[in-house]
Amino acid sequence: MRTIVFEGVFTPSDDLAKEVFEASEASGEKLWRLPLEESYWESMKSGVADMVNTGGRPGGAITAALFLKQVCANGTFYVFISLYKIMVCCF
Repeated sequence: MRTIVFEGVFTPSDDLAKEVFEASEASGEKLWRLPLEESYWESMKSGVADMVNTGGRPGGAITAALFLKQVCANGTFYVFISLYKIMVCCF
């Protein structure tokens, strides 16, 4: 069995993702682009503030990336690289 470890990447920008993946190839880092799943945004809504800074239990990296999406809503490009390892086991 072989295990491959990736870092999760979130960005709404295909151009920025391309640059980050080119840099990762040069450095040997393994990245995996993950979706900005909008349904997780529901767990971050607040009745007293613009939003809460934590989501529900599932989707921790996704909710962190969605938090940045709201903060950078003025058109600023961003990339969120989750340092929590994603492991893929190949048999």
